[in-house]
Amino acid sequence: MTIDVRDGVTVIDGAPRVLVTADYPYYRDDPAVWADRLRAMRDDLGIEVISSYLPWRHHQPVASMDPDFTGQTGAATDVVGFFRLCHSLGLKVIAKPGPFIHAETDFGGLPDWVCPEHNPTIEPLLDAWGQPSRWAGLTLPAPLGTAFAAHAGQWLAAVGKEVLDAATYPEGPVIMMQIANEGIFTNGALPLTAYDYSASGVAFFRDCLREWYGTLDEYNRTHHTTHTTWTAPTPPHPTKPPLETPSPAQEGLTAAHEAPTPTQEALTPAQATLTRAEATSTATKAAPTPETLASAIGSLAALQSYVDWGRFHATYLHEVYRRWSDAVGCRVPVVVNLNPPTVEDLDDWLTRVRPGTWDGIHYGFTNWMGVVSASPDAQARYVIAAKLAPGPNLEENWGFSELYDRAYADATTSYHQTLLALATGATGFNVYTGASTSTWPDTLDSTHSAPYPDCAPIAADGTPTVKAPVVKALADFFAQHGQEFLTATPVTTGAFALYTPYAAIAAQTPTAQTPETSPDAPEEACTPDDARTPEAARTPDGVRTAEDARTSEDARTPECGRLLRAFHDRMRAAGHDYAIVDLETATLDELSQHPVLTVPSGPFMHRHAQDLLAAYVAQGGTLHMDGPPPTLDEHLHPYARFTPTLHVEGASAASSQKHRPAQTDRPSQAALSQADTSPTGATSATRAPAAVRPTQVPSPKTLRVVYGKADAFLRTTGGNRTAYLTVLAAADNDGPVRVETPLGEVEVVTCRGGGAVIRIVDGVADDFIVKGVNIFLDSAVAASITVAGTTTAADHPADLTRLAGKLTTLP
Repeated sequence: MTIDVRDGVTVIDGAPRVLVTADYPYYRDDPAVWADRLRAMRDDLGIEVISSYLPWRHHQPVASMDPDFTGQTGAATDVVGFFRLCHSLGLKVIAKPGPFIHAETDFGGLPDWVCPEHNPTIEPLLDAWGQPSRWAGLTLPAPLGTAFAAHAGQWLAAVGKEVLDAATYPEGPVIMMQIANEGIFTNGALPLTAYDYSASGVAFFRDCLREWYGTLDEYNRTHHTTHTTWTAPTPPHPTKPPLETPSPAQEGLTAAHEAPTPTQEALTPAQATLTRAEATSTATKAAPTPETLASAIGSLAALQSYVDWGRFHATYLHEVYRRWSDAVGCRVPVVVNLNPPTVEDLDDWLTRVRPGTWDGIHYGFTNWMGVVSASPDAQARYVIAAKLAPGPNLEENWGFSELYDRAYADATTSYHQTLLALATGATGFNVYTGASTSTWPDTLDSTHSAPYPDCAPIAADGTPTVKAPVVKALADFFAQHGQEFLTATPVTTGAFALYTPYAAIAAQTPTAQTPETSPDAPEEACTPDDARTPEAARTPDGVRTAEDARTSEDARTPECGRLLRAFHDRMRAAGHDYAIVDLETATLDELSQHPVLTVPSGPFMHRHAQDLLAAYVAQGGTLHMDGPPPTLDEHLHPYARFTPTLHVEGASAASSQKHRPAQTDRPSQAALSQADTSPTGATSATRAPAAVRPTQVPSPKTLRVVYGKADAFLRTTGGNRTAYLTVLAAADNDGPVRVETPLGEVEVVTCRGGGAVIRIVDGVADDFIVKGVNIFLDSAVAASITVAGTTTAADHPADLTRLAGKLTTLP
């Protein structure tokens, strides 16, 4: 009997499972009702896995006592008994020992005695301005600080030895452990300047630099400095590049790294902005001279510390996860729950959150970013979090309306978001929380009043609420079809390739811009080609000219997050689904799954990434860049896998019209051009006229919303015999939603903000769930679906489900 996580999918005893869980904060309830609440979640919600935090401050409120896990200091501390009870009821458990948990507890569940203001031996966590990072007014400890690291290690080791050792599957219920919370201290989405400028953080940063660069000579060459010790480099300041002394001997580098140029002064981010002329040539210009290339490299050197600090944050996050999970010593898989990015700090989040680099730590994410059906920003944040890497949604808000948004009083809001997460890449979902609670000491939470939360699927008295049947329908659907759903392949029309060094630069330069969203852009302005058009180079009516593109590209540093958001908005408006890949960790097999790849442009790129893209193009993939391709590697050595001598997409009719493919087809790609005169402004790889005749990439399978304000997602399996269609209506949608799919047209009648998930077999509707009632939005319809001309409908305003062939209306 085994538990494993493979590519983000939970595998229990060899069988892949959609991880369906409900959170229950045992520490907020009377132990006398634990069994009743667990039975209710099992029987009324269909839940098989319970997740629960273990609050450090609850089990060890004072430093002088050992942690209490058996109820000696109070019945609600008997987590050993709670886990034993879960096991006796046939429930599995995800244990979440923090050490920081949030969960609306005081100081995020940390005991007050690890706060630097209460204990001067604890090093404070500092931001770029030297100010302490705080939680609810209290200073947070530096995770790598010696004193706190020792205390946290002891707490986690105690949890492992006294709680989890005997409770680990199959002897016990614990199948997984979550470490930390939404980053480290619910700070995974904060700017790179928010932390860790503490002494221990900076020391670890310098250790990283030593490992990355190997020698000071290489560091000095890349950064144009003259440091003589590894204690000299400093993190970048938020308003200017690091104060480092340029080295005349290492200053300007020619293409062969031979002849020095005059000394380069430290540049501001604006001065370091790279243009085409500085960073690369175009197809219509001669190759850069050594002096021009040296100037470009000098400009780039001013930005390298931004790249370093971004890479540090990714390494730092993983290091904290590794140290804390090692301290527990648990034998089950370890998962984390990253909060989705904010709109303003998307680049920071992309830089920090690098699941592909985590050895032994598995990705998961949370909600808490707004109502997706009503907010384009919330929808984008949620989708990007789900697509970044496969993993479960570990906290979906099913119970908090008073604390967050009144829309959550109705199950439709959470239902919509749960289906969106699963449709766009999540491998599981969580009901947070499954049951309301009503008893806890003020020392644990002195702010909130009972019930907690206010509208969970199981009420504080243990009775199921109107949300319960909705959760049960979802749990039953994915219990029956989850394995097939997970193995089905999403129908996408392309992928966006992340290059996180560009995100690190954009996150820390004042010139970086927040993307403008275009949720209502007309479909005709949002073709797949449009999906690669940088937002900043579009006119207000959505039309981009070549001159706009040149102006935009000449006035900006490398970017990533803004381009991803613009790509997301246009793909969504066109009704296309997409994937996200990380160029630094992806394999050629992964890239080859996508016929079209959109890549941010910049003057440098890892050799591995350039080689990967060249191999992808050579295999027939279509590559789009928003500007000229790189001509340097990650260490700023000349390196260019793409030549400027090939046919340019969008060039003059005389030179290129006869080689242009029909609009319904795309050519196989072989090399990347460097000119940009097409209306889209994107650089595209195309095979030279004299090359071997290209094979044709088939047009993407059609998936399009014909009418209605909604999103649609499709995944297929079994040679397209079986498909899962997810249709999600906007909060302001009225009337039916019709979707064109490769299997034929499907019509869904759902409430405002509602949606449906439909299993289609051989073109005929099988099991499904359709939401018909949203009380919060005063919307009630007789839910229905029409597939292959056959309509199945409720006979009154209600939700409609068919599971295992049984048709049910709710309520």
